Amino acid sequence: MKDVAKRLAEKGVALAVTDAALDYVLFERYDPVSTSSSLLNDSIDK
Repeated sequence: MKDVAKRLAEKGVALAVTDAALDYVLFERYDPVSTSSSLLNDSIDK
């Protein structure tokens, strides 16, 4: 998430994420077969 926040900050956008929101994103995007971090980035990019 820090990388995403940094990328957004470069564009003038601040990101604040609650623990509950982070838990939700991680739970929804977790795939035990493929734990690629690109899945999280794809979700955020959409």
